[in-house]
Amino acid sequence: MVDDFLNKVKKYRSHNKFEICGITQKPHTKDYVIISSNYKYSNVHCLKCDEIYKVKWCKPCQIKLLNDYINSGNKKIDNHIQEMQLKINLPTDLVFEWIPYVQFNIVKKEREDNFASVYSAKWEDGPLIWNPIKYYTRDSNKIITLIHINNSPIMIDDFLNKMKKYESNNKYFGISQDPQGDYVIISNNYYNNKNCLNCDRIYTNTVDMWCKPCQTNYLKKNFSDWTKELIISSEKCN
Repeated sequence: MVDDFLNKVKKYRSHNKFEICGITQKPHTKDYVIISSNYKYSNVHCLKCDEIYKVKWCKPCQIKLLNDYINSGNKKIDNHIQEMQLKINLPTDLVFEWIPYVQFNIVKKEREDNFASVYSAKWEDGPLIWNPIKYYTRDSNKIITLIHINNSPIMIDDFLNKMKKYESNNKYFGISQDPQGDYVIISNNYYNNKNCLNCDRIYTNTVDMWCKPCQTNYLKKNFSDWTKELIISSEKCN
């Protein structure tokens, strides 16, 4: 990749602080080497794009690398994941990903309603976590919660709106898709039965798992249809 190497040399030369002295080549690997007289420069600048580091972490390079692994097969889902990754500002921030469903094992169903089903599971590889020495590593075999959203493939916009509601209340590791085709939200919280599966708010009545806002919205949404049915029934009786 000689052209890429020379472009990097030109970029480094544009920064006076780098103080580039020349080029050499490793005898065994034949890799080209840039020689600088300022040994401190590489400790505060990304060696790939030359942007200033944040604790040896380069956001543009990291976001580009993460984007290469987004492959949900749905453009809207991919765009949402990219938007979430752009919100990463520090290496210690939670990394939002597209996660293949085969990564989950010991999947146990916990509860369900008309909107979704909740499972506890073990994530084999686990989420990305920042390690100052090794950069990113995986927290393997992490216990997580899977929220399967019913009919989500045919209601992508509704699913993404639900995803945004969830994200406003909690943090999530990402999105997956189960073998039946439903999209799955991966929560970093261990399973609990206190949150509504539709809006993620804490239930108004946690014993009966009843959510007042969702119930109110449901009644408002269907009121006109019920009224029409009553009118039609009344006319038939007359």
